[in-house]
Amino acid sequence: MLDGKWRSLDGRPMHEAVVAFSELHESLFADELTRTLGVQWQTRERGRDRHPAWALTGVPEALVAEFSTRARHIDVETDRLIEEYVTSHGRRPTLVTIMKLRAQATLATRPAKQVHSLADLTAAWRERAARVLGHDVSTLAGLTSSPVILREEDLPHEAVDALGLSVMTAVSEKRATWRHWNLTAEAARQTMPYRFASASDREAVVGLIVDAAERASLRLTPPELAVSPLEFQREDGTSVFRPRHSIVFTSSELLAAEARLLERAALLTAPRVALGSAAATWHQNGCAVAAYRDRYAIIGAKPLGVVPESTAQKLDASRAHAALAEAQRLADGHAFDARGLTVIAGLPPAGIRI
Repeated sequence: MLDGKWRSLDGRPMHEAVVAFSELHESLFADELTRTLGVQWQTRERGRDRHPAWALTGVPEALVAEFSTRARHIDVETDRLIEEYVTSHGRRPTLVTIMKLRAQATLATRPAKQVHSLADLTAAWRERAARVLGHDVSTLAGLTSSPVILREEDLPHEAVDALGLSVMTAVSEKRATWRHWNLTAEAARQTMPYRFASASDREAVVGLIVDAAERASLRLTPPELAVSPLEFQREDGTSVFRPRHSIVFTSSELLAAEARLLERAALLTAPRVALGSAAATWHQNGCAVAAYRDRYAIIGAKPLGVVPESTAQKLDASRAHAALAEAQRLADGHAFDARGLTVIAGLPPAGIRI
């Protein structure tokens, strides 16, 4: 408050930092449990549309499934919402839309709250676990060990720089530009396998990695052209007129890729096909197959990948199979160059048959 008056909080910086704070909270919580109980952690896959989660090592899958009924209900409702979206829009939703649909499913399937004492809940949980395992849960082996606990000074500068480059690369694969909090969230994710002696040790290491990631990035935000008066400077000398952590970054690789796209967009030498011709139909089918492969990140020799899991993807897959079959029929009937479909759909030369 520079003028001594109370004003409302600016929620934008808080919103930008939410994901980073969530990732840091998960890692700090894991550190505390490891220091207190000696438990270890491992990643668990949660399905195609969700990021892997960290869970306790040594917990059997049967026990996880027994206590994951809430997650199953959410998954079922999410699949139903995705099917409705595909029916109404004619395409599969993006990952961002799927996250919103999952949040909607979480609210729709939330059961009414029931008040029970901690002692009653603990007894019920132990009884359920013993029924699944066939023995008392206290005899469950493999949960505790002697984990390696790190301090800030235990990570050499080379490791920090390597992690910084890895963080920048991972963020650049998801977005064209990024800021401080995007790098912080990814740094927290990539340091999750390590356990630290204190919260300050973890926060210091994450900060060093973020600094290294910013150095590896290409800064887009220009420096301040004028120095603000002292009364408008923070304790670190930065201007109050520029929000904290607002600098925008990208990478030289992304700028080079953008330049290539702009250069090729101006080319007028690409082959042309007449609308309504068999060649145009074949071209459209090849693009449909390519879009399906891109949407589900399919690589390898199989044109349409493995058998899809969800009902929504099965609908997409059926359309892609039809497009691939039609493209092959036209190629056989009109002697089109199969390498053209290879370029369009990313298929191997001999792999366009289903």
